[in-house]
Amino acid sequence: MSFQQELLDLGKLLVAQVHLKSDLSFAYNISVDGKQIFAASGIWQRKGNELYWTYAYRVLCPSLRRVAGR
Repeated sequence: MSFQQELLDLGKLLVAQVHLKSDLSFAYNISVDGKQIFAASGIWQRKGNELYWTYAYRVLCPSLRRVAGR
């Protein structure tokens, strides 16, 4: 699992979590100030030094602009 936090210019906290599993599946979530704005899952593969993602499911919060303060 990879976890990253970043404070946005607007003073809001962005958190991204990525789970790469050994069965070549993945899942990740992105939230701003504790409100989920994006979720995805699917399969991944590595070719050389690059990762390729194939989405089986993804959801973008319709209120993304409001959550981000724009």
